[in-house]
Amino acid sequence: MDIYLETFSDDILDQFEQVPNMLFYEDGILPKTQSMFQIGYDSITGRITVPWKTFSGELCGVMGRLNKKNLSEEETKWLPIIPFPKSKTLYGFVELQFN
Repeated sequence: MDIYLETFSDDILDQFEQVPNMLFYEDGILPKTQSMFQIGYDSITGRITVPWKTFSGELCGVMGRLNKKNLSEEETKWLPIIPFPKSKTLYGFVELQFN
């Protein structure tokens, strides 16, 4: 079964800072792992960037995680920065297949 997803060049990730995130580090996600998964930071939204890829390894979207531990009821922890249909992907599939 073929699933069509709009894809983007990985160059689009250049708009985000590629730096390890302390919040993820405190949750046990080491900087080396963050780098492997291209975790970054979006200074415009103040969110940690988490790129999502198709099963064939093409970038199809980016989720943003609020960069703080304690959220108010009005705040949403995860929001798409580059929207995509998450139900048609499996996070980490490509990185774990080819590394």
